[in-house]
Amino acid sequence: MAPPSRAAAKRAAGAAARAEATERNKAKDQTANDRVAELTPVIAASEPVAEGPSADDKPIVLADEIVPAGKHQGKSFSDVFADDQAFCTWLCREPRKGWMGMLKVYLETERGFEVPAEEAAVVDEEDAAQQAAVAAARAKLLAKGAGKGYKKPTPKPEAPKPATPVCRIPFIPTAQWQEVLPEHVCPKGLQFIMDVRSGKNFARLSC
Repeated sequence: MAPPSRAAAKRAAGAAARAEATERNKAKDQTANDRVAELTPVIAASEPVAEGPSADDKPIVLADEIVPAGKHQGKSFSDVFADDQAFCTWLCREPRKGWMGMLKVYLETERGFEVPAEEAAVVDEEDAAQQAAVAAARAKLLAKGAGKGYKKPTPKPEAPKPATPVCRIPFIPTAQWQEVLPEHVCPKGLQFIMDVRSGKNFARLSC
């Protein structure tokens, strides 16, 4: 019989190694399973057996809830409803959170509490007219004082009008008083007087 070739020897060695590894893995798994089986009764015996519902599982009774703050601190929700209806009315007018929200739920669901409708305010015509007059006067004063504290705009200066040309006439003096008109040009050395009543000027030759 011929000896096996090298390839056949390698295949046989690999198969033997794989079989040995499989046996080792099976032994490890069996050891782990045995350890779990030993520990299971111990764990089960150490866990306490729950008897009845826990404190967290008990239902919440809103009527017995205690107010934690405010003027009704320390009272139960039922006592608040019985003692202070005005507070309950105020509480239910708007959305609430926290313990106030719980109290509102208790009042609306278990007590059937409803906020009474507000009565329409009676408007007095005289009071309404007086209030309107006061508002109008206040608005007038505000409008009058709106410009205070602000710099008023400076009016632009008007352009000067061109002067009307005046024709100048030489004044011929005599020994008699003569009226001097605006267009006269008087020579030097004359005597001048002014009539106060008429405002006219007169001139003559000096004596």
